[in-house]
Amino acid sequence: MRSRLAITGAIALSVVLLGGGSVNARPGVVHDALQVQKARAESILAAQSHRFYRQGRFNLDDLPPYVPRTQVTGAIRIWTADLWGHAGFRRRLAAAFHKRQPHARLAFVGGSPGLAFAGLLTGQADVAVGRRMTWVDLLSYQRRFNRDPLVIRGMTGWDVDPPFAIMVNKANPIARLTIAQLDGIFGAQRSGGWNGTTWDPSAARGAEGNIRTWGQLGLKGEWATKPIHVYGYNLQYLFAPRFSQDVLEGSGQWNERLRQFTIHASAEGKLVSVDQQMADALGADPYAIAYYSPMRGVNAATRQIPIAPRAGGPAVPLNLDTVRDHSYPLIDSIWFSASRRADGSIDPKTEAFLRFILSRDAQAEVARDTTMLPLTAGEVAEERRKLR
Repeated sequence: MRSRLAITGAIALSVVLLGGGSVNARPGVVHDALQVQKARAESILAAQSHRFYRQGRFNLDDLPPYVPRTQVTGAIRIWTADLWGHAGFRRRLAAAFHKRQPHARLAFVGGSPGLAFAGLLTGQADVAVGRRMTWVDLLSYQRRFNRDPLVIRGMTGWDVDPPFAIMVNKANPIARLTIAQLDGIFGAQRSGGWNGTTWDPSAARGAEGNIRTWGQLGLKGEWATKPIHVYGYNLQYLFAPRFSQDVLEGSGQWNERLRQFTIHASAEGKLVSVDQQMADALGADPYAIAYYSPMRGVNAATRQIPIAPRAGGPAVPLNLDTVRDHSYPLIDSIWFSASRRADGSIDPKTEAFLRFILSRDAQAEVARDTTMLPLTAGEVAEERRKLR
């Protein structure tokens, strides 16, 4: 698998200001891990009835229907992240599959992204569903099996595995940014980056590529000498290595003044998301910039910046259409990973399920759920080429 992965671990519940010291605990802010996880679980339950776009928003007639190549029998063990569709999504998905494969059934185990991949690594799962594999995930798999797993894109992220918006204060006149400029803003000089589990020296760059003032981005007048205040997720969160893959070329070298935000709970037990914290801080700081999910953090004093690819081209705004067609650069997906045999093939039951996912039947359930976006016909064709 040729994706850029930075080294990170599991969630650490602390706020750190790199180059600026630690933030003292504030009254009414709860950082205890178990209390925060309880607040997160309650927040997920409270959001189960929310719809993120109009059902029927996308015409899926150009997607291929599911036509089984062969009938399969038995359970297909699918371990998933806890955030994978609303209540009822998996049941409807299983019913649609069973309609075409009456002798097979989907057996789901949900928990967390790390648990999903652990099922594949230990042989307890046929398919792992969730976020991108981390560097540790992929290296562990390679060391056990001496090969890469099969990985396909099953759906595009929206509220689940959301796109990153690049956000600034409304007072900031910046009109557009490129991925290369974001690299200069959020990153630092480096000797290379990770391409999968392979170290890639070609990703190296010097300190001359660092961007630390708004004047370096072309802003004039009083803005020219103002420092860029950089906000982001705590680097232990898996959102950070994803941003590193897409922007920093797999590097772990971040801006030395990066302000890291961390999830916490209120004294009343309510979840306070990282995204909302960044949105509120950004709304009070005209010189700041941040990346986060615009569905999870909202402040009227902020605005989104259109982004152009690293290779150049027009700057693209973030919306449903540009995320679904992948013209917006900072999107993510829900990934389906399966074990390969020594000859590169996969279990027939697993292949039947993955072909089902890459069909109109399954993608219609994605569109009905609205937490994710259905794949386009081009993306379905591209992912189907990975299956024999």
